[in-house]
Amino acid sequence: MTRQQKADMNREFYFFAHKELQEKIVGCRLQKIFSPAPRLWSFDFGQIGYLVVHLSPASFFFYLSHAKPLNPPVPPTQVMWLRKRICGSKIKSLLPTGAFRQLIFSFIGRDDFLILDSKNGVSLQSLLPPNISTEPNGNALPETDLYRQMPTKTDPNFFYSPPNLSPLLHTPENLKNSQNNGQIFSSALQAAESCYAAKVGELTSGIKEATKEQNRRLKRLRRNLEKLDADEKRLQKMIEQGKNGELLKSVLYAYSPQEKYSELKIDFGSEPIILSLEPHLTLQENMEKFFRKSKKGKRGLEFIAIRRNNLQKELAEEENRTVAAPKIGFVPPKNKKKKYPSLAVYRLPAGWTVLRGKDSKANHRLLSEFASPFDYWLHAANGPGAHIILKRDFPTQEVDENSLTLAAGLAGLYSWQKQAQKAEILCALVKNVRKNKGAGLGQVVVDEVLRSFRVPIEAEKLEQFRVD
Repeated sequence: MTRQQKADMNREFYFFAHKELQEKIVGCRLQKIFSPAPRLWSFDFGQIGYLVVHLSPASFFFYLSHAKPLNPPVPPTQVMWLRKRICGSKIKSLLPTGAFRQLIFSFIGRDDFLILDSKNGVSLQSLLPPNISTEPNGNALPETDLYRQMPTKTDPNFFYSPPNLSPLLHTPENLKNSQNNGQIFSSALQAAESCYAAKVGELTSGIKEATKEQNRRLKRLRRNLEKLDADEKRLQKMIEQGKNGELLKSVLYAYSPQEKYSELKIDFGSEPIILSLEPHLTLQENMEKFFRKSKKGKRGLEFIAIRRNNLQKELAEEENRTVAAPKIGFVPPKNKKKKYPSLAVYRLPAGWTVLRGKDSKANHRLLSEFASPFDYWLHAANGPGAHIILKRDFPTQEVDENSLTLAAGLAGLYSWQKQAQKAEILCALVKNVRKNKGAGLGQVVVDEVLRSFRVPIEAEKLEQFRVD
């Protein structure tokens, strides 16, 4: 596996992205800190967006984005500790560092430093690591040969998107001769977002945990198969005891069946056989015990064959199963249908899940319980109607135009415009829709409208997508 396939930023690309970030971030106020997933950090810098950083020795990257990653409902303790100390502070500088895979920030009016390190994670320290200068040009990043060869950093044909973002940074002449089919960017940070946003989406949507769970299941199935091999050997030994029973049966006429021995010497062929017996049992009882164990071993092998066949099928299915993020949207559990009778669920042709509230209480619950901040909210313009939620997996996930139009059609169908030929529909991110204080359930205020639609009302076509 190559380095870029591991979502890892190489040294030369880090050099360009670091310089761009330094130009953008100085003077910006750190508004809030998040940790959406283990080793994944997000820093809200207001207008310039969120600085997303993944700190891992095997996978280090950072980029700026206006899309906020999905965060857990309860921030980790370290996040709360950092928020109390540095949120609200302005960035004085992004210090140049010779240590690759590291970002160091200084603040205006503070003597400590925020250090983001791929090995040691996030820390707030009063002392800098060795060989780091606080002077603006104290120890600038060493210019690479690649950087010196470039006539300008703003060349529109400079940065590749995946799969060759890293380590291939080419001059325009080389680009023309390349077989790369990726998108081209003039900004390293833009290219980084294009490359790594999907990885962040995986980390925050549960794919990583799902992969761990799949590996645990595979390990358990393989371990159970190994146990079956050991059980099979044990049962084979039990079956072999049937031969001892036959030997004892062949000489039992020469002894009293009620006699007891700890071992018995039986002449069989050229060499005698020493047969170990249970001394507290008679010869008759020892013979019967040998036969019982042999039969038990044969029955056990039959069950093992069935069990092994089932485990091998499960293992093959698990190995061929593709790990995916949790299903888009919310489908009410069977045991909660009575609790949520006013929720309608639709599955669009492209696979998107759309939720619709049937009354004001359901509309309120859609926003407060079932919607993520980055989901799309759709509603009829200038009048009452149902709240429509189109579910997404992660903030940068794109929705095709046809699916948005169908969702907008549902908003028009269940609104005051349902008798019209076409309906005016508003679309916004859920995070920009808030409850109107003092008003009734389901009444909201929209802080920012993404776009508006004018869509036809096609009741029969839209209702065929309903799945609840």
